[in-house]
Amino acid sequence: MILALPPSATSHRISTPHLPLKLQGAFLAMALYWILLSDLAIFSMRISAFVLVCGRVVVEVGLFLTALLLLILAFCTAISTLYYEMPIKEGAHVWLEELTRMALGMYSPEAYMLIVDTSVIVTVPVCIFLFIVGICLTNLLVAQLSQSYHDAYSNMQGYARLNRASITNTTVQGISAKRWQKFLTSLKLDDPLEFNEGDVGLSGGLQVLEPANAHIVTEDTIKRFGGSTAPSAPWPKDATTEEEEQDKLWLLEQKLQNIIKSQKKGRKKGQSSEGSMASGYGSGVSSGPSSASST
Repeated sequence: MILALPPSATSHRISTPHLPLKLQGAFLAMALYWILLSDLAIFSMRISAFVLVCGRVVVEVGLFLTALLLLILAFCTAISTLYYEMPIKEGAHVWLEELTRMALGMYSPEAYMLIVDTSVIVTVPVCIFLFIVGICLTNLLVAQLSQSYHDAYSNMQGYARLNRASITNTTVQGISAKRWQKFLTSLKLDDPLEFNEGDVGLSGGLQVLEPANAHIVTEDTIKRFGGSTAPSAPWPKDATTEEEEQDKLWLLEQKLQNIIKSQKKGRKKGQSSEGSMASGYGSGVSSGPSSASST
Protein backbone atom coordinates (compact mmCIF):
# COMPACT_ATOMS: atom_id res chain seq x y z
CA MET A 1 0.00 0.00 0.00
CA ILE A 2 1.40 3.41 -1.01
CA LEU A 3 0.61 6.39 1.21
CA ALA A 4 1.39 9.85 -0.13
CA LEU A 5 1.54 12.71 2.38
CA PRO A 6 1.38 16.40 1.45
CA PRO A 7 4.56 18.46 1.86
CA SER A 8 3.06 20.30 4.86
CA ALA A 9 2.78 17.05 6.79
CA THR A 10 6.50 16.43 6.59
CA SER A 11 9.18 18.21 8.60
CA HIS A 12 10.98 19.48 5.53
CA ARG A 13 10.54 19.30 1.77
CA ILE A 14 12.54 16.56 0.12
CA SER A 15 14.54 17.93 -2.76
CA THR A 16 16.25 15.35 -4.91
CA PRO A 17 17.02 15.46 -8.62
CA HIS A 18 15.10 12.19 -9.21
CA LEU A 19 11.94 13.24 -7.35
CA PRO A 20 9.77 13.78 -10.50
CA LEU A 21 10.74 10.34 -11.76
CA LYS A 22 9.79 8.76 -8.42
CA LEU A 23 6.45 10.55 -8.40
CA GLN A 24 5.72 9.32 -11.91
CA GLY A 25 6.57 5.79 -10.79
CA ALA A 26 4.22 6.16 -7.82
CA PHE A 27 1.45 7.34 -10.15
CA LEU A 28 2.00 4.34 -12.43
CA ALA A 29 1.99 1.95 -9.44
CA MET A 30 -1.31 3.34 -8.14
CA ALA A 31 -2.88 3.12 -11.61
CA LEU A 32 -1.82 -0.53 -11.96
CA TYR A 33 -3.08 -1.24 -8.44
CA TRP A 34 -6.58 -0.02 -9.26
CA ILE A 35 -6.55 -1.91 -12.56
CA LEU A 36 -5.86 -5.10 -10.62
CA LEU A 37 -8.69 -4.27 -8.24
CA SER A 38 -11.08 -4.39 -11.21
CA ASP A 39 -10.93 -8.19 -10.89
CA LEU A 40 -13.20 -7.83 -7.86
CA ALA A 41 -16.03 -7.25 -10.31
CA ILE A 42 -16.42 -11.05 -10.60
CA PHE A 43 -18.46 -11.05 -7.38
CA SER A 44 -21.34 -9.52 -9.38
CA MET A 45 -22.21 -10.98 -12.76
CA ARG A 46 -23.82 -7.74 -13.98
CA ILE A 47 -20.79 -5.64 -13.06
CA SER A 48 -18.42 -8.21 -14.54
CA ALA A 49 -20.42 -8.28 -17.78
CA PHE A 50 -20.39 -4.47 -17.88
CA VAL A 51 -16.61 -4.39 -17.43
CA LEU A 52 -16.13 -6.88 -20.26
CA VAL A 53 -18.45 -4.86 -22.51
CA CYS A 54 -16.39 -1.75 -21.77
CA GLY A 55 -13.27 -3.67 -22.78
CA ARG A 56 -14.86 -4.62 -26.09
CA VAL A 57 -16.07 -1.06 -26.73
CA VAL A 58 -12.64 0.45 -26.00
CA VAL A 59 -11.43 -1.07 -29.28
CA GLU A 60 -13.92 1.05 -31.21
CA VAL A 61 -12.84 4.15 -29.29
CA GLY A 62 -9.22 3.38 -30.18
CA LEU A 63 -10.12 3.21 -33.87
CA PHE A 64 -11.88 6.57 -33.57
CA LEU A 65 -8.87 8.18 -31.91
CA THR A 66 -6.56 6.76 -34.56
CA ALA A 67 -8.70 8.18 -37.36
CA LEU A 68 -8.90 11.53 -35.55
CA LEU A 69 -5.13 11.67 -35.13
CA LEU A 70 -4.51 10.95 -38.81
CA LEU A 71 -7.08 13.56 -39.77
CA ILE A 72 -5.45 16.19 -37.53
CA LEU A 73 -2.01 15.41 -38.98
CA ALA A 74 -3.31 15.66 -42.53
CA PHE A 75 -5.03 19.03 -42.02
CA CYS A 76 -2.30 20.59 -39.86
CA THR A 77 0.35 19.87 -42.48
CA ALA A 78 -1.93 21.11 -45.26
CA ILE A 79 -2.97 24.33 -43.49
CA SER A 80 0.61 25.08 -42.42
CA THR A 81 1.50 25.57 -46.11
CA LEU A 82 -0.77 28.62 -46.10
CA TYR A 83 1.46 30.48 -43.66
CA TYR A 84 1.53 33.55 -45.91
CA GLU A 85 -2.23 33.96 -45.31
CA MET A 86 -1.84 33.86 -41.52
CA PRO A 87 1.75 34.60 -40.42
CA ILE A 88 0.83 34.69 -36.70
CA LYS A 89 0.21 30.92 -36.79
CA GLU A 90 3.07 29.56 -38.80
CA GLY A 91 4.23 25.95 -38.61
CA ALA A 92 2.63 22.50 -38.53
CA HIS A 93 3.16 22.15 -34.77
CA VAL A 94 1.09 25.30 -34.16
CA TRP A 95 -1.81 24.05 -36.23
CA LEU A 96 -1.51 20.63 -34.60
CA GLU A 97 -2.32 22.23 -31.26
CA GLU A 98 -5.03 24.44 -32.78
CA LEU A 99 -6.84 21.58 -34.55
CA THR A 100 -6.60 19.35 -31.48
CA ARG A 101 -8.31 22.04 -29.39
CA MET A 102 -10.95 22.43 -32.09
CA ALA A 103 -11.64 18.68 -32.15
CA LEU A 104 -11.96 18.58 -28.36
CA GLY A 105 -14.27 21.61 -28.26
CA MET A 106 -11.76 23.75 -26.35
CA TYR A 107 -11.43 26.45 -29.02
CA SER A 108 -12.94 29.83 -28.09
CA PRO A 109 -15.35 31.72 -30.39
CA GLU A 110 -12.96 34.69 -30.41
CA ALA A 111 -10.23 32.50 -31.90
CA TYR A 112 -12.62 31.33 -34.63
CA MET A 113 -13.51 34.94 -35.44
CA LEU A 114 -9.81 35.78 -35.65
CA ILE A 115 -9.30 33.09 -38.30
CA VAL A 116 -12.36 34.26 -40.26
CA ASP A 117 -11.29 37.91 -40.16
CA THR A 118 -7.67 37.15 -41.09
CA SER A 119 -8.02 34.78 -44.05
CA VAL A 120 -10.93 33.19 -45.88
CA ILE A 121 -8.61 30.67 -47.55
CA VAL A 122 -7.59 29.30 -44.14
CA THR A 123 -11.22 29.35 -42.94
CA VAL A 124 -12.33 26.90 -45.67
CA PRO A 125 -10.10 23.92 -44.65
CA VAL A 126 -10.85 24.65 -40.98
CA CYS A 127 -14.59 24.42 -41.70
CA ILE A 128 -14.07 21.19 -43.65
CA PHE A 129 -12.09 19.76 -40.73
CA LEU A 130 -14.81 20.71 -38.24
CA PHE A 131 -17.49 19.19 -40.48
CA ILE A 132 -15.65 15.88 -40.79
CA VAL A 133 -14.83 15.65 -37.07
CA GLY A 134 -18.06 17.02 -35.63
CA ILE A 135 -20.53 15.26 -37.90
CA CYS A 136 -18.94 12.32 -39.71
CA LEU A 137 -16.49 10.89 -37.17
CA THR A 138 -18.61 11.62 -34.10
CA ASN A 139 -21.78 10.04 -35.52
CA LEU A 140 -19.75 7.12 -36.83
CA LEU A 141 -18.34 6.60 -33.34
CA VAL A 142 -21.85 6.58 -31.83
CA ALA A 143 -23.05 4.06 -34.42
CA GLN A 144 -20.02 1.81 -33.86
CA LEU A 145 -20.42 1.92 -30.08
CA SER A 146 -24.13 1.09 -30.31
CA GLN A 147 -23.61 -1.84 -32.67
CA SER A 148 -20.60 -3.15 -30.78
CA TYR A 149 -22.49 -2.98 -27.48
CA HIS A 150 -25.50 -4.75 -29.01
CA ASP A 151 -23.34 -7.54 -30.45
CA ALA A 152 -21.21 -7.99 -27.34
CA TYR A 153 -23.83 -7.80 -24.57
CA SER A 154 -25.86 -10.78 -25.84
CA ASN A 155 -22.97 -13.11 -24.92
CA MET A 156 -21.45 -11.11 -22.07
CA GLN A 157 -23.12 -13.16 -19.33
CA GLY A 158 -21.38 -16.29 -20.61
CA TYR A 159 -18.06 -14.48 -20.99
CA ALA A 160 -18.45 -13.10 -17.45
CA ARG A 161 -18.90 -16.62 -16.08
CA LEU A 162 -15.84 -17.81 -17.98
CA ASN A 163 -13.87 -14.86 -16.64
CA ARG A 164 -14.96 -15.69 -13.09
CA ALA A 165 -13.94 -19.32 -13.55
CA SER A 166 -10.54 -18.27 -14.94
CA ILE A 167 -9.83 -15.89 -12.04
CA THR A 168 -11.04 -18.46 -9.51
CA ASN A 169 -8.77 -21.11 -11.02
CA THR A 170 -5.79 -18.76 -10.90
CA THR A 171 -6.55 -17.84 -7.29
CA VAL A 172 -6.95 -21.46 -6.17
CA GLN A 173 -3.52 -22.34 -7.55
CA GLY A 174 -1.94 -19.87 -5.14
CA ILE A 175 -3.61 -21.39 -2.05
CA SER A 176 -1.54 -23.76 0.07
CA ALA A 177 -2.54 -27.43 0.21
CA LYS A 178 -3.13 -27.30 3.97
CA ARG A 179 -5.46 -24.33 3.73
CA TRP A 180 -7.32 -25.88 0.78
CA GLN A 181 -7.80 -29.16 2.65
CA LYS A 182 -9.11 -27.27 5.66
CA PHE A 183 -11.60 -25.51 3.40
CA LEU A 184 -12.80 -28.81 1.90
CA THR A 185 -13.20 -30.30 5.37
CA SER A 186 -15.36 -27.36 6.46
CA LEU A 187 -17.76 -27.99 3.55
CA LYS A 188 -18.56 -31.53 4.87
CA LEU A 189 -19.04 -32.92 1.39
CA ASP A 190 -18.84 -36.51 2.66
CA ASP A 191 -21.92 -36.12 4.88
CA PRO A 192 -25.21 -37.31 3.33
CA LEU A 193 -27.78 -34.62 2.72
CA GLU A 194 -31.38 -34.81 3.90
CA PHE A 195 -34.25 -34.24 1.49
CA ASN A 196 -36.61 -33.98 4.43
CA GLU A 197 -36.22 -34.60 8.14
CA GLY A 198 -35.14 -38.23 8.46
CA ASP A 199 -35.02 -38.73 4.68
CA VAL A 200 -31.28 -39.23 4.10
CA GLY A 201 -30.11 -38.63 0.55
CA LEU A 202 -26.83 -38.43 -1.31
CA SER A 203 -23.58 -36.80 -0.27
CA GLY A 204 -21.31 -34.40 -2.10
CA GLY A 205 -23.44 -31.26 -2.05
CA LEU A 206 -24.31 -28.14 -0.09
CA GLN A 207 -27.74 -27.96 1.48
CA VAL A 208 -29.69 -24.70 1.24
CA LEU A 209 -32.92 -24.44 3.21
CA GLU A 210 -35.91 -22.50 1.95
CA PRO A 211 -39.53 -21.94 3.05
CA ALA A 212 -41.93 -24.76 2.25
CA ASN A 213 -44.20 -22.45 0.24
CA ALA A 214 -41.38 -21.01 -1.88
CA HIS A 215 -41.55 -23.75 -4.54
CA ILE A 216 -44.61 -25.93 -4.13
CA VAL A 217 -44.18 -29.45 -5.58
CA THR A 218 -47.31 -31.59 -5.89
CA GLU A 219 -45.48 -34.67 -7.19
CA ASP A 220 -42.33 -36.16 -5.73
CA THR A 221 -39.60 -35.86 -8.35
CA ILE A 222 -37.10 -38.01 -6.45
CA LYS A 223 -36.98 -41.48 -7.96
CA ARG A 224 -35.76 -44.18 -5.63
CA PHE A 225 -34.36 -47.54 -6.73
CA GLY A 226 -33.36 -50.47 -4.57
CA GLY A 227 -30.28 -52.60 -5.05
CA SER A 228 -26.56 -52.14 -5.23
CA THR A 229 -25.01 -48.73 -5.88
CA ALA A 230 -21.97 -50.17 -7.68
CA PRO A 231 -21.19 -48.41 -10.98
CA SER A 232 -20.86 -51.79 -12.71
CA ALA A 233 -24.43 -52.81 -11.81
CA PRO A 234 -27.04 -52.14 -14.52
CA TRP A 235 -29.43 -49.30 -13.95
CA PRO A 236 -32.88 -50.68 -13.05
CA LYS A 237 -35.66 -50.19 -15.52
CA ASP A 238 -38.37 -47.73 -14.73
CA ALA A 239 -41.49 -49.85 -14.17
CA THR A 240 -43.78 -46.84 -14.09
CA THR A 241 -42.73 -45.82 -17.58
CA GLU A 242 -43.48 -49.28 -18.98
CA GLU A 243 -46.85 -49.35 -17.24
CA GLU A 244 -47.73 -45.93 -18.65
CA GLU A 245 -46.81 -47.09 -22.16
CA GLN A 246 -48.93 -50.24 -21.74
CA ASP A 247 -51.86 -48.14 -20.52
CA LYS A 248 -51.55 -45.90 -23.57
CA LEU A 249 -51.55 -48.92 -25.90
CA TRP A 250 -54.58 -50.41 -24.13
CA LEU A 251 -56.50 -47.13 -24.46
CA LEU A 252 -55.59 -46.97 -28.15
CA GLU A 253 -56.87 -50.52 -28.70
CA GLN A 254 -60.10 -49.72 -26.88
CA LYS A 255 -60.67 -46.66 -29.07
CA LEU A 256 -60.03 -48.69 -32.24
CA GLN A 257 -62.48 -51.39 -31.11
CA ASN A 258 -65.14 -48.79 -30.35
CA ILE A 259 -64.67 -47.27 -33.81
CA ILE A 260 -64.99 -50.69 -35.48
CA LYS A 261 -68.13 -51.51 -33.47
CA SER A 262 -69.75 -48.20 -34.35
CA GLN A 263 -69.02 -48.77 -38.05
CA LYS A 264 -70.55 -52.28 -37.90
CA LYS A 265 -73.67 -50.92 -36.22
CA GLY A 266 -73.97 -48.26 -38.88
CA ARG A 267 -73.77 -50.84 -41.64
CA LYS A 268 -76.45 -53.07 -40.00
CA LYS A 269 -78.80 -50.10 -39.61
CA GLY A 270 -78.29 -49.18 -43.27
CA GLN A 271 -79.05 -52.70 -44.44
CA SER A 272 -82.20 -52.96 -42.28
CA SER A 273 -83.53 -49.63 -43.54
CA GLU A 274 -82.96 -50.67 -47.17
CA GLY A 275 -84.81 -53.99 -46.54
CA SER A 276 -87.81 -52.22 -45.01
CA MET A 277 -88.04 -49.79 -47.92
CA ALA A 278 -87.89 -52.66 -50.45
CA SER A 279 -90.67 -54.63 -48.67
CA GLY A 280 -92.91 -51.60 -48.54
CA TYR A 281 -92.50 -50.97 -52.25
CA GLY A 282 -93.38 -54.63 -53.02
CA SER A 283 -96.55 -54.56 -50.93
CA GLY A 284 -97.70 -51.41 -52.71
CA VAL A 285 -97.33 -53.01 -56.14
CA SER A 286 -99.19 -56.18 -55.14
CA SER A 287 -102.15 -54.28 -53.70
CA GLY A 288 -102.70 -52.32 -56.90
CA PRO A 289 -104.40 -55.01 -59.16
CA SER A 290 -106.61 -56.31 -56.34
CA SER A 291 -108.07 -52.92 -55.78
CA ALA A 292 -108.56 -52.49 -59.48
CA SER A 293 -110.41 -55.79 -59.78
CA SER A 294 -112.65 -54.93 -56.95
CA THR A 295 -113.73 -51.82 -58.72
